[in-house]
Amino acid sequence: DNRGLLEFALEYYCTQMHYVLSSFGKSAKDVNLPEDLKEFAKLIKRCFILEFLNVVVINPIIQIPNPPELRNWYRRRMRHEERIKEGKPSKPPAMPVQEQIFSKQNFLKFANLYFKV
Repeated sequence: DNRGLLEFALEYYCTQMHYVLSSFGKSAKDVNLPEDLKEFAKLIKRCFILEFLNVVVINPIIQIPNPPELRNWYRRRMRHEERIKEGKPSKPPAMPVQEQIFSKQNFLKFANLYFKV
């Protein structure tokens, strides 16, 4: 059961963190960490989500080598959708070349895999 494994891992991590802190003469409260296992597990899960967002969303956006290309495509796309809503004929803009938007070739495959996990 994977859920049981996650709970076990979080409990173990919490216990080990308390051991490490006590070896320095500190408590969880001293370093602003929750002492309760459930609250500590919530904090760890939030950190995983933050790291996920950092790796999959924030860093790739910051590292876009040609932001104006993406921005211009987006504006053309929005104008296209407005024309469609108004009932005017319109052709969607061509997608920008992946290499001009994402600096790493395998980013899209990686992001897709990461979202599945």
